[in-house]
Amino acid sequence: MFTRIAENWASVCGVLMLTVQTASATQEAAITPVELRCEYLDRPLCVDVARPRLSWILKPVNTDARALKQTAYHILVATDAETLARGEGNLWDSGKVASAETVHIEYAGKPLAAMQRATWKVRIWDQADQPSAFSEPSWWAVGLRNEADWSGAQWIGDATPPPPVTPAHNGYHTELSNRADDPKWVQIDLGAPTRFDAVTLHPARPHDWSADVPGLMFPVKYRVLVGDAEDAAGAAVVADLTAAPQPNPGENAVTHRFPPVTARYVRLDVAQLGERNPGTFAAALAEMDVLDGDKIVSLGKPVTAKDSIEHNDWSTKNLTDGDRTSDKRRGYDPLPAPMLRKAFSTTAAPARAIVYATALGLYELRINGQRVGDHQLAPEWTDYHRRVQYQAYDVTALLRQGENVIGATLGDGWYAGEIGLTGLVPGGPPRAIYGRLPALLLKLELRHPDGSRQTIVSDASWKTTLDGPIRTNDLMDGETYDARRELPGWDKPGFDDAAWTPAQVRPAPSAALVAQPNEPIRITRDRAAASLAEPKPGVYVFDLGQNLVGWCRLRVTGDPGTTVTLRHAEVLNPDGTIYTANLRGAAQTDRYILKGGAEETFEPRFTYHGFRYVEVAGLPSAPSKDQLVARVLHSAAPETGEFDCSEPLLNKLWSNILWTQRSNLHSTPTDCPQRDERCGWMGDILAFAPTACFNMNMAAFFTKWLPDTRDAQADDGRFADFSPNPYDSNVRVSGVPAWGDAGVFVPWTAWEFYGDRRLLEAQYPAAVKWVEWIRSKNPDLLWKNARHNDYGDWLNADTLRLEGWPAKGAEVPKEVFATMFFARSTQLLSKMARVLGKNDDAARYEKLAADIRDAFNKAYVTPEGRIEGDTQAGYALALNFDLLPAALQGRAAARMVERFEPYGGQISTGFHSTVPLMLELTNRGYNSEAYRLVLNRKMPSWGYAIDHGATTVWERWDGYVEGRGFQDPGMNSFAHYAIGSVGEWMMKTIIGIQPDPSAPGFSRVILRPQPGPGLTWARGAYTSIRGRIGVAWQLEPGLFRMSVLIPPNVTATVFVPTDDPASVNEDGQPLDKVRGAEFLRKAGAAAVYELQSGTYTIEAKRGGP
Repeated sequence: MFTRIAENWASVCGVLMLTVQTASATQEAAITPVELRCEYLDRPLCVDVARPRLSWILKPVNTDARALKQTAYHILVATDAETLARGEGNLWDSGKVASAETVHIEYAGKPLAAMQRATWKVRIWDQADQPSAFSEPSWWAVGLRNEADWSGAQWIGDATPPPPVTPAHNGYHTELSNRADDPKWVQIDLGAPTRFDAVTLHPARPHDWSADVPGLMFPVKYRVLVGDAEDAAGAAVVADLTAAPQPNPGENAVTHRFPPVTARYVRLDVAQLGERNPGTFAAALAEMDVLDGDKIVSLGKPVTAKDSIEHNDWSTKNLTDGDRTSDKRRGYDPLPAPMLRKAFSTTAAPARAIVYATALGLYELRINGQRVGDHQLAPEWTDYHRRVQYQAYDVTALLRQGENVIGATLGDGWYAGEIGLTGLVPGGPPRAIYGRLPALLLKLELRHPDGSRQTIVSDASWKTTLDGPIRTNDLMDGETYDARRELPGWDKPGFDDAAWTPAQVRPAPSAALVAQPNEPIRITRDRAAASLAEPKPGVYVFDLGQNLVGWCRLRVTGDPGTTVTLRHAEVLNPDGTIYTANLRGAAQTDRYILKGGAEETFEPRFTYHGFRYVEVAGLPSAPSKDQLVARVLHSAAPETGEFDCSEPLLNKLWSNILWTQRSNLHSTPTDCPQRDERCGWMGDILAFAPTACFNMNMAAFFTKWLPDTRDAQADDGRFADFSPNPYDSNVRVSGVPAWGDAGVFVPWTAWEFYGDRRLLEAQYPAAVKWVEWIRSKNPDLLWKNARHNDYGDWLNADTLRLEGWPAKGAEVPKEVFATMFFARSTQLLSKMARVLGKNDDAARYEKLAADIRDAFNKAYVTPEGRIEGDTQAGYALALNFDLLPAALQGRAAARMVERFEPYGGQISTGFHSTVPLMLELTNRGYNSEAYRLVLNRKMPSWGYAIDHGATTVWERWDGYVEGRGFQDPGMNSFAHYAIGSVGEWMMKTIIGIQPDPSAPGFSRVILRPQPGPGLTWARGAYTSIRGRIGVAWQLEPGLFRMSVLIPPNVTATVFVPTDDPASVNEDGQPLDKVRGAEFLRKAGAAAVYELQSGTYTIEAKRGGP
């Protein structure tokens, strides 16, 4: 059987273990450089760093060769391919450089001008000092570095003004309570003693509630008090409705009249709250009027309250603003997508033509009737007040001699459309947080065969229209496309644009223009429908068989004006209709209006949806299953991880984790892709970053996103809860334990995987500010103060709604949780400083980390090793962060396992403690417990979700429970990667591939598979920045078999699980006697070897069956 596994392993990983290739007679070195990259990218067109870094992978000439190393390299960089082909490096000739390095090699040649292309190749010398041939050539091109490089390009858009704005309004809302009798009060200050004789309470009818409920949360029992003391001392009661519950007045105002009084303060004292939803209570009003006869004397007067919700269009100021309505802010509805065009002539077809473009909003370019590039949702999301990304495209093949046309369509996107959590800003707009109208910036640079240049830029000479087919577009709500409004030929020469209007030149934003440094959002695959159902007459539901993110391509034939509606959802109701309650305010709805005639194809451009199921209504006739195809859309970071084992449940779990990652990489690492949120939540990626790096090459992605975290950092050092943060981190959503700490954790994870010193250098000052801010607020080194939203170990098992499940006891006390992360961030900051050569900083933060550790132990840990809260999560985090004295670690690990007992042996951890629990179970001698948890199928578990149809990772352990149904739709995503962080444990423990802390970037690797109960074999691979690393193992009676693949220039520390090191062999020969292997030591139940590059097939004795 192991032979079969090895053969499959070779097929999966591209490793021909059982065959030997013959070296080319002309090849001298045993290795050759391939896969040349610049700043992680393959032939990037707009690099705007001054000293770009080059890298390559080493490929063995013979796949059975071992101990292959690079000892030197020689790089040539030239202005053109012809010069390079002659062996001339007229921009840079490095000469022979004695170095084993293959990544992050800085260009050290002549300065490069904007738009200049540099062509390069490399050769290497191997361990025998034999040179390879030069590699195939590659290139990079410089972007536009300053305003002058844009050659006078102007921001342009359509001149049509948007409709006027009216503010959003829900009214006043107390904070939530779990008790109906929790007393609340709200008070109007009339400014001076004022005569009045009535108070009118106007019930709320919130526009954004899950159901339309007039009078929602109207007080059930209350009094009206009047007086001249701000604290209501001596106040008189003018209306008392506390004797019996008052009925919900619905839409009708309730007026209390009384003999005229003169007073300054009018207080509503609520004794019994209304029910918001089961178990949650609050009071809400649209308006509260104080009247003297018919005159309102309270209009615009200040309001104070015991507490209030100041978001989602609720605010104390709404109580006296004269607006009794509950309505969305008007004037922000999506507008038709602007179309822009420019005709120009060329004297010859260009030798090279590059277009540089960006937008405030989204853009799609076309030239002479053809789409430009394969980027989607460009320029992607940044804080448009600070940075706007631009992209470059080679359009040489699209241009011709004579007349040409370049066209652009603009979408709302993150700039002008809806983005997550707009309700955080009281009275703020529901969309268009950054700006209302999209705009385009573009430069087309042509180089003609005679060496002359021609430049086309965006300016007032362009023509625009709003009369195109995209009538509305929004990332969350979807797109409406009216095919009757298509303008055939608008992007080609000869089109009559006389009815179009001149483009409006817009003021340039203050934000810096930067080249996009990572792989763009692309369509990476299509997925056909698995099945088709008709749950209601004329309503069809396509099942894609996989929860995914993107949009659909639909083929349809019908009469002009027929409207086909596509609604997207992750799961179904019991009756087979789509379940949309968990989408909250995100409509996820596309509409296509047919033009009629031949078959038509619809595919949106400026939206994306999270879905498995698509409801299609309005079709002229019953569809076939193949009429709809899903198009999968995400940031196209290369996929690097592979996993396969003998247990199908775990293979499905790995697939679910990967699909969830695909679904949440859209320029930022989002929390969820379907509901009206989709923010770059910091806490989620903190937990998931190692798994993310195993699954995909995240180096370029983090190069893009970590500046977002710095842009969003508050002036005092607080990292935001999510990045980008359009809501001003100085005011809100910042400074939270485990969320802000991502600004330290994530760059360190990137360092471990990619060894990118520049990334650490850029992030280090921000990380220092974060740690110093925490210390400034907590001089006793316990994070008790300034925890802001204080989410804690999010969605731990205290949030489960299961019969018989403990209501409390799973959550780490929040100040304990916070202090752990304070300590860990400080530890990592010290390590960062050491890497960067800041030794004084390193020593200072190392001492601070030790002091926090001491304070933690004194405050929260008993002499017996009990941690305050006594939770699985608390012990896991303390062990994982190395916060306990060595003498207590064993006791803490034992207690961690004991804490399974109150939960019937089940897991009780949340977002941040789940993977630490799994890792520490394995690290502390409880590996069988870790395997039991990952293979468990009882709620809560990964297996339960899979057995109930999950194809991605759920946000909640109990997102759906058989017999109970769905969890709270207010927060119940079915594509949320946080607890998918178990992927890190799967790769490190089951496959055994681990970064070596002593050698970031995988120049060294630890291979330590640790089989456990329930598995008989496993195989996997990780394609590091230095090449593919692989492990395959199988258990046989009395034997452990293992194959490993180590790429050239990489050394592995390999742990072979056996109690008998003498039995470890390859083909009957002791392993330490074979070429490339050296025995190091015995470590517990493993023999430890150092293996040089190559493929090894190892066998060892083992106990058990």
